[in-house]
Amino acid sequence: VDENDPNQQDTTITKVEITLTFDLIHLAMFLVMLRFSYLVIIAQLKMHTVDRILLKKLKIPSTFFSLGNKCLGFYKPFKKSKLILLQYFILVKNYSLFSVGTVLENICAILIKMIGLNRDPVKNQEIHEFCFQEKSEIHMYTIRKLFWVAVTMDHKTSSLTGFLSNFSTDFIKSYTDTLFPTALDVNLPKSKYDHNIEVGICEYLKSSVKVSILFNKIIEGTSRL
Repeated sequence: VDENDPNQQDTTITKVEITLTFDLIHLAMFLVMLRFSYLVIIAQLKMHTVDRILLKKLKIPSTFFSLGNKCLGFYKPFKKSKLILLQYFILVKNYSLFSVGTVLENICAILIKMIGLNRDPVKNQEIHEFCFQEKSEIHMYTIRKLFWVAVTMDHKTSSLTGFLSNFSTDFIKSYTDTLFPTALDVNLPKSKYDHNIEVGICEYLKSSVKVSILFNKIIEGTSRL
């Protein structure tokens, strides 16, 4: 509708189509980084009068973190933002370790379940069709690779820090049926993928997860002592 056109001034709008062109994972990243930075600043400040005034004026509450996680409900894994999703999980993992008692320890696993990456597209057609409209073999390969890379990163962090992994043995057995990605079975376009690198990634994920799951069993057992 052209507001400057006299003939269209009385036109009635009967239908509005809204298209989301901005991937909200970027907004989620920004919100959590703001909250994390705020907590770091608090830890460094000496609580003088000026500092108290500054904190009161520039307060960034925990709702920033909650809102960031809600943004993941609109995440589109087939856009050019797959790397930032993994970066987001790393940030959330570190935030959960930093904010002891205020964030659920298994927050990354909860977010994975919310997105639906823990359920394999082939085994869960209804979930897959609800979460992701695309159904090509490349899309299924992307979902599987995203999930297992996220799990591997979390296991590595757990191994280095000694904290329990978000993706415990029980979670993998009870809430996960996502298959490992197999580059050999997918017709990946050569313009976007290096076949040898993809094969190497898939082989690494499969072998690494087996080792890290065993190692995390030791951490889980030790934590009960």
